[in-house]
Amino acid sequence: MVSRSSHDAEDLAQTALERAIRALSSFDPRRGDVEGWLWRIVANAARDARRRARRRRLLVESLAQRADRLISQGPPETSDEVLLAAVRGLPDRQRAAIALRYGADLELRAIGAMLGVSEAGTSMLIRRALNRLRAELSPQE
Repeated sequence: MVSRSSHDAEDLAQTALERAIRALSSFDPRRGDVEGWLWRIVANAARDARRRARRRRLLVESLAQRADRLISQGPPETSDEVLLAAVRGLPDRQRAAIALRYGADLELRAIGAMLGVSEAGTSMLIRRALNRLRAELSPQE
């Protein structure tokens, strides 16, 4: 099994096909058959995808922890526990976008690339997260 989901398998197949097309001129039939060469490309693409996913996961976890520390230094009128609970209550993608934007100080384009959304989509994620936090943390009248 090369990937865990059909979506990942489709991405992997597309990546492997692109790599094979780019490297076609370097294929040497004396070194092996085409099928073996293609399977090696698929295996390498799968390994690279796993590494990227692991790095991305570790980075997001690290940034989320950093964001938790920074957010805990929020305005004095909001207790740390309340603020942290509100941030932890955000949906995963919104929480990650907030961590990457305010914890890592990344630009929208970079955050979007990490989360797999457009720059406009990233802006919307952050705006919705901030609106949700404001609504939850603002004093009730």
